[in-house]
Parts: sequence; structure tokens; C-alpha cells
Amino acid sequence: MEGVFTPLALVSAVIAVSAMLVNFVIVAVRMPRLPDEVPSHYGLTGKPDAWMGKAIIWIFPGMSFMCLLLLGGTLTGMIMELGESASRETEMACGMTAFITVMTLVITIRAFAVAEKRADGLGWWMTPVFAIGTILTPLCYYLARK
Repeated sequence: MEGVFTPLALVSAVIAVSAMLVNFVIVAVRMPRLPDEVPSHYGLTGKPDAWMGKAIIWIFPGMSFMCLLLLGGTLTGMIMELGESASRETEMACGMTAFITVMTLVITIRAFAVAEKRADGLGWWMTPVFAIGTILTPLCYYLARK
């Protein structure tokens, strides 16, 4: 049936858009209280290895937005295509979009903690979670459609 969301696709779309919006709100509200320099890049261990002016913090919600545009199609396209006739690839792209937008939200929150000296990095768990999630998310979508 055209135009009916599959439950998995609907959940993915809601998670992706919600995580992106929350990311923008967090940055807008908390940015004025940030120190002048914030981490701009992290190594494989999750420790910051580059610092820049605090405006760079906008890169994280920006990455969420770009992910929605590129990986999820477009916001409108994502909503229009997710009917039961949506391809497995479209649903997997939506799942990856949800995963990446949530990860950028977590990185934003941790970047604030590092910049405010409440943490010394993203955490040892970030690289394995990102690597495993990047593999498992499309696999779960593939298996769910069988």
C-alpha cells in the first residue's frame, strides 16, 4: 500500500529528525557559555587532537543536517518514499541516517563536556560503538525485511 510507513522506517525517520533538532537546540542554548576553544577533532582513542574557536561546534548539528539531506535523500523525499513499496536500500539509508544523527548528538554532548573540562575525551567506547553500529545497522534492516 503506497504512502504507508513501515514501522521501522517511521521510527528511523522520527529518530533522525529528532536527534538533528535536539542537536541544533543544544548548541544554540549552550554555545554562549562555552570557552573560546573547543575540540574540533578526535583521534581513534576518543581524545581530542585539535582545537578551534567555539563556532566550530556548529559542525556537529550541521553534519546531522547534511546526513539527512544526503543519506536520507531529502527531508521530504525521506517522508515520501518510506511506504511499504520503499526499497530495502531506502530503509537502510534511513536507519544509517538515524544512527549517524544520534552519534553526532552524542559527540556534541561529549564535546561540550571536553570543552568545559568535565571530560578528557569522547570515551573509549565511541570508536567501537561507531564501527559496530555502522555494520550492524544496515544488517538489521536487511534481516528485518526478509
